[in-house]
Order: sequence, then C-alpha cells, then structure tokens
Amino acid sequence: MNIKSEFPATGIMKTFDNEDSAAYRIACDCHTSDHDINMWVELDRDEYNINVSFYVESYTPWWDKYFNRFNVIWKLLTTGYFQREHHTILNSQTALNFANTIISEVERLENVKKSKK
Repeated sequence: MNIKSEFPATGIMKTFDNEDSAAYRIACDCHTSDHDINMWVELDRDEYNINVSFYVESYTPWWDKYFNRFNVIWKLLTTGYFQREHHTILNSQTALNFANTIISEVERLENVKKSKK
C-alpha cells in the first residue's frame, strides 16, 4: 500500500483559521458526527509553545435501564471525575491526512513564532 496525504484532505475539515491558530474537524469513518474529533492547533503567545488540543462530544446513556447512574454519581462524589472512552474510526487515507495536518500546522506556527520574536 503506497498512499500519500491529500489536499484537500479526505476526512479533515478546517473550521477556523487565523494567523496563530487553526481548528479542524476530523470525521469518523462511520459517518456519525457524534464520533468526530475537534482539533485546535495554536501558538501560545505567553510561552511560545505550540498547543494541540482535541475535543470530543461524549454522551452518557443516562436514562438507559442498564446504565447505573448511582455508580457514576458515587464516582464523581468520591474522586471528582468520571472517565469515558471515545472511539473514532479512521481509514488509512484519513489517518495519514490527519497526521499530515498536524505536521503542516506545527510547521506553519513555528514560522509564525520565528517571525514574532
């Protein structure tokens, strides 16, 4: 298999762009937007680091009869957090495009960082 990253990239949508940050939505291959990943790549002006953040929307089956709400509430009360997993399915092309998007944005922001100093 010899695949190359694409532009425009399959499965990757730029949702925001300015000089020192960009946001992307990475689509799940199952075509359910609930599984998409939101990614921000931004230049931290205070420390001149490049931050890459990922956000997902996670839902709990709160009213499902098999979901134990009391265990969740107890976990929140005793530990202060409730942990959930999130899975996004990427085909080979989208995974390569995802990786290349991160590399391209980091390189672009490194150039912005050099021009600001």
